[in-house]
Amino acid sequence: MEMSDEEKAMLGKAVTRWNDPVGTLQQTGDAVEIPLIHHPTGKDYVLFSHTLKAESPMIVHGLVFEGLTEAVVRRNQIEITLSAMQSAPIRLPLSFFLGHAFKAKPFVSLLFGRTGKNYFNRIPFIYSEECTIRLHGILPVDGTMKVYQSRLDEPVENFGLLAARYHESLPTVPEVYHPLLQVSGKGHLVGTYLVTEGPQGLPYWLEGDDRWIIDGELRIHGTGSEDYFNCGWYALKGRLNGPETLPSHGFPIYGAAPNTMRAAAFRWHFSDSVPFDTALDFGIEHGEVNRHIAEYRSVTYWYAGR
Repeated sequence: MEMSDEEKAMLGKAVTRWNDPVGTLQQTGDAVEIPLIHHPTGKDYVLFSHTLKAESPMIVHGLVFEGLTEAVVRRNQIEITLSAMQSAPIRLPLSFFLGHAFKAKPFVSLLFGRTGKNYFNRIPFIYSEECTIRLHGILPVDGTMKVYQSRLDEPVENFGLLAARYHESLPTVPEVYHPLLQVSGKGHLVGTYLVTEGPQGLPYWLEGDDRWIIDGELRIHGTGSEDYFNCGWYALKGRLNGPETLPSHGFPIYGAAPNTMRAAAFRWHFSDSVPFDTALDFGIEHGEVNRHIAEYRSVTYWYAGR
């Protein structure tokens, strides 16, 4: 079936954004350029911290980090606090926020990645009055952070509040799902980034299924981890047998490391978000019926309802 002119135009916009994520981000709003300079010394617990202030609600279209070393990305955590939104701070490893755990080779997706020496995250969020961004780490940092934002042209009540949940299973536990998101209330899930490492050999833990208990009922039961990330099958030539990324999903890490096997994957749900009204219990198996040992780390993004 031939695409309509409207569909072709939308696809063209997506391709342009994928090909030039930072360039198209620069067109979304005003850039606030913030020197990212922090040299920890002595015994005092001092963080890099910058607070954005606004008289009216703002939408942040994305953040770009310039001049960061791989060590800084790997060994820092980022914290984002939306002061007037009555929501918990977002805090997770910076490498997870930017999609570059395990020092992934530079790649670009629609919502995070690296182009040249610039890392970016384009998951949009709103704030009123103040938004504080902090970095937790012991290494010296010398770089720049650019925040692209614009005034919100609709009532703030029309938008959900961005939230993120970071989980670790180090290692996984037999017969216990790795929790991706367990939350009460109303909202919709928009993205998952999962980082795994297990024994040498094939990553059999990817046989684990995703499971979605939505509003107290089992609504979705997947057919394998690589299927959930739209990259089945694994370990077959021409399929998932090495790193591969696309705009909405991919495996930026897939391959052997000294003494272990690693696989890291992401999937964005902005075109197929998963809504819930009262609660969501979203987990993933580590191998068939949770019987394989591995180390799992993950971050899941959702917008909480008001």
